[in-house]
Amino acid sequence: MKERLAQLKKLTTEALILNCKKVRDKERKSEVALIAFLSELRSRRGFLDYGYNSIFTFCQQELGLEDGPSYLRMQVGVRQKLALK
Repeated sequence: MKERLAQLKKLTTEALILNCKKVRDKERKSEVALIAFLSELRSRRGFLDYGYNSIFTFCQQELGLEDGPSYLRMQVGVRQKLALK
């Protein structure tokens, strides 16, 4: 980690901003993929196989996601499924 921080200190402000944008874009793509996977898991009720009574509990306990983001992901997943019907 210290080595990584030392490398960051050498970057120009422009390079830092560019890298922030690249990481943000990767994060967005990952978030979309996570929502899609969770949506499918929810429709299959696959979380029941692992002893969870809801997808929300699965997200919190199995994936370590916080309450607010877990709820929002579920809402987006539900709306996404409805929009595709």
